[in-house]
Amino acid sequence: MRSSVRSILPFMAIMLLVLSSICQAASITGTLNDRLKTPVSGALIEIDGAPAFSTLSNADGSFTISGIPLTPFRLKISKNGYLPVYTSTFLTTEELTISTYPYSLLTPAELPLLPGQGAVIVTVVDSISGLPLSNVRASKNNPMTQIMYLDASSGNFLAAEATDASGTFIAFIPANHAVELSANKYGYDINSYNATVPDGSVLETGLTLSHRPTHSLALQKSGSGNGSISSSSEDTCTQFPCIFSIIANSTAVITAVPNANSRFIGWVGSNCSGQENPCYIFMDSDKNASASFSLQPFTIEGTSRYFPSLVEAFSAVQQNEVILTQKSFASTGTSFNRPEITAVLRGGFDDGFNVTNRTSADYSTINAPLTISLGILIFDQIIIN
Repeated sequence: MRSSVRSILPFMAIMLLVLSSICQAASITGTLNDRLKTPVSGALIEIDGAPAFSTLSNADGSFTISGIPLTPFRLKISKNGYLPVYTSTFLTTEELTISTYPYSLLTPAELPLLPGQGAVIVTVVDSISGLPLSNVRASKNNPMTQIMYLDASSGNFLAAEATDASGTFIAFIPANHAVELSANKYGYDINSYNATVPDGSVLETGLTLSHRPTHSLALQKSGSGNGSISSSSEDTCTQFPCIFSIIANSTAVITAVPNANSRFIGWVGSNCSGQENPCYIFMDSDKNASASFSLQPFTIEGTSRYFPSLVEAFSAVQQNEVILTQKSFASTGTSFNRPEITAVLRGGFDDGFNVTNRTSADYSTINAPLTISLGILIFDQIIIN
């Protein structure tokens, strides 16, 4: 009886090892399409260096490879008429559905590669949502590498400053040379990918960026004028109120930019109060800023034309038109030289040229020389010193 037990135990151990290895084999599922996002069928998908693990894509572009040994692997995808595509290396101990799918097959005409050149296509995604990230800037450590960005509307790779909504850029690199590609977006940690691509091939991969801690910067606008506020976080606020996310314990530099019909008066009632333009705010907590804009100090009554100076208003006024001026304008020396033109210069208005609030005691003051050369200029509620 004892010898019988001894003979069964080794057999059972062997069976457990076999079953364990079968249960722990990996599988991978994904889909393929072409540049126009049409499914590609009949493409060969294989484990690079282990062609025994392979399959063909189905009519809908989908595929599954099962029984993959638990070792790092990458896929090679090929079909006549297309450039061969490699994936990044996968490390898995279970079934894997690749979130960066579908992979795209491109023809040599769609992606012309020079002799001795390969390409790396990188889609940058948010670590939390998994969605592609726009405004990502790519860089490389090899001067022979050229970076371009996918234009989602056309499907072409173009020279640009950063990714669009597709979150995708491409690097043309020397074949079989290791190149480090980095992705950088404000508010995220920089992440890098080391790539090596065979000659005439494409490597497609995803790159995840993680959020850095941030504080909120709330922005407001006041006054009769209009403008925007831009930030060193590469955001611009045009419709108020709005909130920027600023990296914690960094200095936000915000700049008030008045519209063409307005001027910047100053920062009011906020963490920027008393500062010049731009304003600097150290973001050790949530902060706020409010910019005041007024309309430019001169306008022609009944029109939407505004002017920063009297000389420009004088140059634009036509027969029998009225120039309205604010009480707060900074006067400079000028002359009215408009032959055969009669115009009125009417003062005493607030920053919004509000007629209702204007009283007989409201005047505008000119403290610099004003010369009437030709034409007729009529003064109304103007003090000339």
